[in-house]
Amino acid sequence: MEVNGDWTSYYHKDNDGSIGTCSVVNCNACYPMSVISSAFTAPHGVFAADVDSDLDLDVLSTSLHSGDIALHDNDGALHDSDGAESFTDSSLATAGYPMRVVASDMDGDGDVDAVYADFTNFFGDGTFAVLENDGAQTFTKHEIDTSAGGASSAYAIDADGDGDNDFFAAAMDADLLALYVNEGYGKNAYVDFTRIDIAAGSEAVPSDVMPTDIDGDGDIDCVIAADSGGRRPRRASGDPRSQ
Repeated sequence: MEVNGDWTSYYHKDNDGSIGTCSVVNCNACYPMSVISSAFTAPHGVFAADVDSDLDLDVLSTSLHSGDIALHDNDGALHDSDGAESFTDSSLATAGYPMRVVASDMDGDGDVDAVYADFTNFFGDGTFAVLENDGAQTFTKHEIDTSAGGASSAYAIDADGDGDNDFFAAAMDADLLALYVNEGYGKNAYVDFTRIDIAAGSEAVPSDVMPTDIDGDGDIDCVIAADSGGRRPRRASGDPRSQ
């Protein structure tokens, strides 16, 4: 990589074997944009995963105005015009103002489910929910928490090392950063989650959360974005239930 003044140039190998260059000020020359879908209004969140287990990456998305949580199914075929792959749209569920969606196997049945954060409205409501995939890409909504005002972000990961996927979540109106621990199948014929508040009422407007082992000690910490303090790591001491 070479830095020339206020722009960066780099080299890449084209499909025909030639070597080309481009700069970040004209990056579309090397990274042309292909439109996956224009079917939903005000798209906000995206996540790529092999949802239908056909070995290519599909896309999940949220759209604020239409309220759709959508699947854009990659059929693996190439458009003749631009060489981009072809996608088929389907709405999996509708919500108030869905902000973020992530893909993860939440119930341990081997297929890819979805977790989403729904801001819901501007009156203090908010929902975190799971869309359960039956393996044939038919999804059933399970509302996990409907009291998370301004739900804005969710990210699934095995936080406690027990082999199933939990999820971290942030809610802006509720000033909430929480871990939802996966307890396995329970009374509702679906997975039960126990909410553990990591920070409630003390972080001003947490808008996003990203779990990772930031200090290299083998357990899951999380980095958050919040209005009053920017990005601040929350450090785990080993047992996420104690945070």
